[in-house]
Amino acid sequence: MENKVPIPRISVAPGQQQISRTHKACQPCGEKKRKCSGDQPICRQCGEAGIYCIYRESKRQQRDREVNGLANQLQISHALLRQILPELGPDSARQTMTDLVNRHLPPLVQQSGFADKEVSPGDNMRSTVSDPKGEDSNRNLIYQANGFVGGHSEIAWLCKMRREFEQNQRPATAGHDPCLQYEQTFRDLITAIDYPMDESDLPIDMDVDIFGVPLQKIADDLINHYFDIVHPFFPIIDKPIFREQLASFYSKKDVRPGKRWLASLNLIFAIASRYRGLAYDDNRTGNRDDLKYFCKAWKLYATDLALANHPDLQQVQVEGLITFYLLSIGQINSSWRICGLSMRSAMTMGIHLQNESPGISPNSKENRCRVWWSLYTLDITLCLKTGRGPNLNTEFITAPLPQPCGDEAVWKVSGPVLIRKCRGLSQLIGPLLLMIQHQQRDQNPEISSIDVTIRDRLERNEDVNGSLALDTSRYFLSFVQLTLLMRQSIESLHAPAGSKEPWNVRAAITISLITKLDEWASQLLPELQFQDTKAQSDAYTRQRVGLAFRSYSTKLLLLRPFLHRATRESSSELCEKLADSCVEAAYQMLSLFPDCPDTSWLYETSPWWCTLHYLMQSMIVFLLKLQHEKQKGLVTTNELANCLGKSVRWLRDMSTRDPPSERAWKICKEIIMNHFPCI
Repeated sequence: MENKVPIPRISVAPGQQQISRTHKACQPCGEKKRKCSGDQPICRQCGEAGIYCIYRESKRQQRDREVNGLANQLQISHALLRQILPELGPDSARQTMTDLVNRHLPPLVQQSGFADKEVSPGDNMRSTVSDPKGEDSNRNLIYQANGFVGGHSEIAWLCKMRREFEQNQRPATAGHDPCLQYEQTFRDLITAIDYPMDESDLPIDMDVDIFGVPLQKIADDLINHYFDIVHPFFPIIDKPIFREQLASFYSKKDVRPGKRWLASLNLIFAIASRYRGLAYDDNRTGNRDDLKYFCKAWKLYATDLALANHPDLQQVQVEGLITFYLLSIGQINSSWRICGLSMRSAMTMGIHLQNESPGISPNSKENRCRVWWSLYTLDITLCLKTGRGPNLNTEFITAPLPQPCGDEAVWKVSGPVLIRKCRGLSQLIGPLLLMIQHQQRDQNPEISSIDVTIRDRLERNEDVNGSLALDTSRYFLSFVQLTLLMRQSIESLHAPAGSKEPWNVRAAITISLITKLDEWASQLLPELQFQDTKAQSDAYTRQRVGLAFRSYSTKLLLLRPFLHRATRESSSELCEKLADSCVEAAYQMLSLFPDCPDTSWLYETSPWWCTLHYLMQSMIVFLLKLQHEKQKGLVTTNELANCLGKSVRWLRDMSTRDPPSERAWKICKEIIMNHFPCI
């Protein structure tokens, strides 16, 4: 056999570099069958060509990722089972479930081989209340239902607070026990503490009779409930015109309204039925009339091909009413999404802009302003609850503020004259100058003097029929002004970019905003003053309570980060002072609630669709303060203990009627029993 002859390597010139082959080519190079340098994230060829470079996952990587996801879901399911074990009633059922978990969980952990990797500290599965997103919202339906919850939501604060409470109580062996580690990791997630009903499917029956309506007596009762309880806070429907249309609909059998009007009617029925179910405890019978009306409205909305047609004012109103109903039943994320759709429909029509068209009557212009600001206040409310940003920058809004003219006065013969009069007095101040651009006003005394003059003239303004009495429109104007200030608080202190400011800068911004909030409160009409309880008229209790809740909620939004900072580390005197102000604002908010839970007050006086949110805001402050005193070895004050007890009583009473309140009650009860058993 002949000996092999070695072949010499090709010599490379000193100035040349030998090009090595890459093991994996990017997608563009692979499709064009050209050599790829393999540089990541952008290969040399794609960089020179200026095209988008992407590397596909290999089949092995795809398989490993899918196995990791399945193993994760399996372990979280077992962690869920462990979490619900204490809630099982009979001992036999609890023991059976315990045996099943103990029998199957350890082998699954050992065989998967991915447990330590998936739940290691710092993994993207762990949720935080900082701005970077900490959860994979595509893992399963539960995660998808919650998605991103921003840091200024009380849900995120509750999750952060519980995680910090439990950090010092976790056993040292937690990092070595995969079962316990998965359970603790799940408890750190926002999805484990999110008390709204976002992950619950809303049953939509598409077989309902969309043209079926209740008897006129029932309809009138529901309509009256809606306009008495909801309309003052959310005047998206023109009250006089809608009542006329309803009377014509029931009196004239040949009248066939459009699908969008029928959808609005059924949504009003749904919201009013939701109120009746809570106020009169009708839900215990299992008869959810509100869902039946909502299914009719949704079918009418869906069959109208709303997305295929250009939106009109009725479609905007329908989408706004859907948003409000979903908010009232605890579907916060769904409500937030539909709210964005309704605002985009409104922006498509240009309702967010000032309309100078001479072909539109002043009455219609004022009605469109109220529709827009109704959606705006609803959007900011949902932003506060979800921790997300607003749907539209204020700089793009030029619609004038709603005018202090009553619903009936707008459509009287003298209505256009009255609207022009109010608009002429207030046109020098747009909504941005009124509440957003205070810096310019402070620098320009002339603008400030104009503001005071117009405000005084508006308060003394009289129309042809006499003085302007306080009604829902005067309240709604003050509510919109406060909402603009709340929006500035969210953007200045809780936006991802603004939240990274140094603490001294954030403190200065907070003090400035609180000063503006106090100025707003001092300029309220006497009938709406909620801080001075002397000689208050009972006729406007609902309006005062609504403004008070919103005002104290804004203060807690501004001050809660300083209370949290004071509980974790030694802070400056200014931070301690702001932390004390936060606790005081929580005391003031809770003082709005009667000492004993009162169903009549809850659903007749308070904004019941947001009361749980307000109660949880104050509850979190009390728990943070308790933890602060516990860390410093201080004795809990009677005032703090009494306020926490009052909050617990209210939450427990609300839990008997409202599923989100029941879930919030269980979470708070667990925290108090585990960390503050002596209270």
